[in-house]
Amino acid sequence: MAKEREKQVSQFKLNLLSKLHLAPEARNEEAKGPYNGGRFKRFFDIFRANTQTISMTNMLTLIFAIPIFAVVFFFSMYGYEKFAYLIAGIDSTPYLMGGIGIGMSNAMDAGTAEALLLASYRIMISAVALFMPVLAVGLSGNLYIMQKLVWGEEFLTKKDKQGNNIPRVATEFFRGVKKYAGQTVAITSIFAVFFGGAANLIITFVQAFLLLFHRHRRG
Repeated sequence: MAKEREKQVSQFKLNLLSKLHLAPEARNEEAKGPYNGGRFKRFFDIFRANTQTISMTNMLTLIFAIPIFAVVFFFSMYGYEKFAYLIAGIDSTPYLMGGIGIGMSNAMDAGTAEALLLASYRIMISAVALFMPVLAVGLSGNLYIMQKLVWGEEFLTKKDKQGNNIPRVATEFFRGVKKYAGQTVAITSIFAVFFGGAANLIITFVQAFLLLFHRHRRG
């Protein structure tokens, strides 16, 4: 009796799921129905048939990632250690750390120098978290186009010199930005807060561990 009831419930769930459409309010066209061949075949078919559109969409998205790239590039080129001395107001380099905090100094003890370096990492991570909502603006346009590709919806097009219909990727991209940027930025901002908080918590833990290590070594 229990097994028969369980089968009825499972069948009911399957019937219910089979009649559901993903985000019907977001569709511009009627659902196209199941795709022959399964999800993996659909993924590769979409990728092969729309390589140029996907590449253009990704390039537009990367424009909004420029602030994050700029932050990482600046710290990579300028140097975390050098930036740490800059924010500490130190003109000369008193401590040779390299990449893992090993060196010798007559002007500064290792614990103080490590704390400065961790402060540099803290600023870099906080800057990346700050610019994540900017990247989210680009992601909203990207997701909108990918959604249309998966759903098989038509794009706005323009005629080329040969009379072929060319998708207006940039127009569709910014249409997605206008439609979904608010939601995507809000969600990404929440993620950025958790990301920045977790990263700074780890840095604080490392700093406390190094402080205890140096105290133990002196004792």
